[in-house]
Amino acid sequence: MSLQPQIDKVKEQNPLWKSNSRIIGRAAEIYSCEKIQCIKCNEMNWLECIINAKSKDQICKNCGKKYQIKCKNTTEKSYNNIKKNVNLKPLEQNITLH
Repeated sequence: MSLQPQIDKVKEQNPLWKSNSRIIGRAAEIYSCEKIQCIKCNEMNWLECIINAKSKDQICKNCGKKYQIKCKNTTEKSYNNIKKNVNLKPLEQNITLH
């Protein structure tokens, strides 16, 4: 999984942003809206929250579940292991999407 297209989009939209963690964080939010289904209703219909909204980045428009997106740099082996073993849950249960 690569965030490069989303990183390029963030850099284009926000040319004054210099912090890599801020750029990558925003890229992860864009990726999530484009590629990830809600784990409750399996829809991909997202409402993005305002930047820096407390404890939420996106809300499923279909069922209303709130999510906070976190991004972590990892190896492909670790990523595949996470996909196999992590039980993703909505924000209300304090598990974040990786």
